[in-house]
Amino acid sequence: MHENLVFPVDVKVVTLKGKVLHYTVNSIKEFSDKTNAYALSNAKKYKLQGKKAGFVKLYFAPAFNFIQHYFFRLGFLDGWEGYLICKTNAWYTFMKYVFLKEMNRKG
Repeated sequence: MHENLVFPVDVKVVTLKGKVLHYTVNSIKEFSDKTNAYALSNAKKYKLQGKKAGFVKLYFAPAFNFIQHYFFRLGFLDGWEGYLICKTNAWYTFMKYVFLKEMNRKG
């Protein structure tokens, strides 16, 4: 469900020096809604691939996701916002497998 850029034929792509601030949402609600939409989309993709969601995926995958992003990818350096993003990423992982489990249950 990732968006793609579409360019006209004669566009020159260049690499910028420095950093670009990349704000994809304007509010926590919008971030939450977008996260749930991605979770549902990926659950559908996993369903088509025949994947299942068991206890480990439902409970350990979100915890591992949080630990990985908050500690190993240094999310804690971003303060409250970093914590919120890491927590929401873990929620995304949990919801993805909840949606998948529900889809598999319904057949």
